[in-house]
Amino acid sequence: MDRVSDRSEILFGLYVELGPARSLKLLHERLSTLGATVSLATLKRYSARFDWQARLAELAAESSGRRREGAIEQMSQVNERHLQLARALLGAGGTALQRLLGSEVRLASLKPNDIARLLDLGLRAERQTMMLEVDRKQVGIAIWNDVLTNVVELYRAANEVEDPLERTSRFADGLDALAQDRLDSLDKEGRS
Repeated sequence: MDRVSDRSEILFGLYVELGPARSLKLLHERLSTLGATVSLATLKRYSARFDWQARLAELAAESSGRRREGAIEQMSQVNERHLQLARALLGAGGTALQRLLGSEVRLASLKPNDIARLLDLGLRAERQTMMLEVDRKQVGIAIWNDVLTNVVELYRAANEVEDPLERTSRFADGLDALAQDRLDSLDKEGRS
């Protein structure tokens, strides 16, 4: 790497650290506050030359993919624990029923509704957990939030471009890349 690209990397890192409210103007202001003398024009040149917006979109896509995978994994673990509890309830109900059938005194003191309720709770819990391996609503919301965050980021990045045609083109290209990333993720998940 040459000196210019090294400098651009450092400035890009600072740009990323500004978070969702980032802009080249805000980066320029922060650098000025820190005593660094980098003009806004230089930041714009670096952003264009080293394609900061595309790199930012890649980082956002990677981040949202990791968050989505983490949410799905966490929900799968929760469902597995629920399935284990449901099976334990079912086992307890079955054991209680066997004891009752083996003991005339206990059988006489327990109502049939109590036994049926224990077995029903265990069966329903097991059935629900097995059918809903992942809570679809929560996963859908997580995916939608990731997509929306990426679209907002694309919009902000495109609005930093002064030329209207270039701005439209960058936004459209970003949307195409986002859609392709989602399709590739679905394709990978389908093959797993």
